Amino acid sequence: MGGGAALGADVEYLFAKGRWGVQAGAGVVSIGAGLSYHLKPRISSPFVSLQYWHQVGREKTADVLGVMYVYRYKKWLQAGAGLGTFLSESGEQKPGEVLPMFQAGIFVPVSPPGVKSALAAGLQATKSKEKEQHPSPFRQAVYLELFGRTPSLYAVTYDCWFFTGRGGPGASIGFGYIDIFGVRAATIPVSAYYLAGGGSHHLELGAGATALGDRLASGGIWRAIGTATLGYRYQSVSGLMLRAGFIPLMYRGRFGATWGASAGYAF
Repeated sequence: MGGGAALGADVEYLFAKGRWGVQAGAGVVSIGAGLSYHLKPRISSPFVSLQYWHQVGREKTADVLGVMYVYRYKKWLQAGAGLGTFLSESGEQKPGEVLPMFQAGIFVPVSPPGVKSALAAGLQATKSKEKEQHPSPFRQAVYLELFGRTPSLYAVTYDCWFFTGRGGPGASIGFGYIDIFGVRAATIPVSAYYLAGGGSHHLELGAGATALGDRLASGGIWRAIGTATLGYRYQSVSGLMLRAGFIPLMYRGRFGATWGASAGYAF
């Protein structure tokens, strides 16, 4: 809690139909903040959280950004685990290196009167509106992806998801190419994913691979990089689409992590 401190505390506020929340906290020589998505529309449910920790040591400070799964039991106990990456150099740790993240503690829920009934009514209205506007069995999007799954720095991606209503599975495929300063590389990121959440706000969980072809370095041989996605997606019924997420990577048995962002159009 409190930015990964040995002893600390957080405050969380739940909003956006009872699943999305924001956190802030402080502990012994640390501070932290987070964005959380609850698996059920209540504060006592398990959640996935994007966490930022700032920790102060005797000689070095550490800035860590990572993703955690936190399980909450009944109305008092919680524990979580996840993976993070260093944003700045801290002793022997370099930016981009991966580290485990843990937390355990107690929580005290507070529910203002009338919130539950209002959230239920809002969820039902959103679901009905989406079904009226989208009778087709699938939807599509085209977006520009920066960094993330694309070592070529960008990729133009086609996205198709096979559901109507609040969320469900989908798949995407893209292509990127760079030819600059003597470096030529092409990338083809492919992934399957699941969108959780209602309305325009979703938690995106995905897994896939990126084919990387570097003609100068490998004589035209394509290599594969394993990828995963844990991120946020804003997607209206049709129109603007935005994505941002944490991307774990695996290449030749070594693990790493990066971040990516996307913007495009859903139709």
